[in-house]
Amino acid sequence: MKKLYVILVTFIAVAIGLFIFSKYLIIGEELEISFLTAQKYTFNDISDNGHINRYEWFIISGEIQRNNLVEEGYIIPVIDFNKNYLIISKYKISKLYRTIGDDLCSGVPNGRVIFDKGNSNKNFYYFYLMPKIMLSQGVG
Repeated sequence: MKKLYVILVTFIAVAIGLFIFSKYLIIGEELEISFLTAQKYTFNDISDNGHINRYEWFIISGEIQRNNLVEEGYIIPVIDFNKNYLIISKYKISKLYRTIGDDLCSGVPNGRVIFDKGNSNKNFYYFYLMPKIMLSQGVG
């Protein structure tokens, strides 16, 4: 009886460990982001050069990129790019994950975003601070 109990407890512990590990492999590592601000816009306010008019989110990783977007009509907060990157998103973001392994094309991990589309306003774009970690945003 005691041997059966030990085997059962060991089996349950291994199953829980595998579940947690597989979740990490499938979803990835959650990155801490913080909401910074939202900006109201119309499609006429910003150029249709890709960006928010075509993509759901992307990362602004430096001052030159920020300045180019400002020239295209975006109103983007000033941050210290030595400490953080900036995410601009069409929708509110609930969570951001860094997937395991590198994307073959970009050489960096993919970023996986969980949006809160139901609570997002279609006439706003949202800014989040994120750690200085290179991610492939994919398209979408």
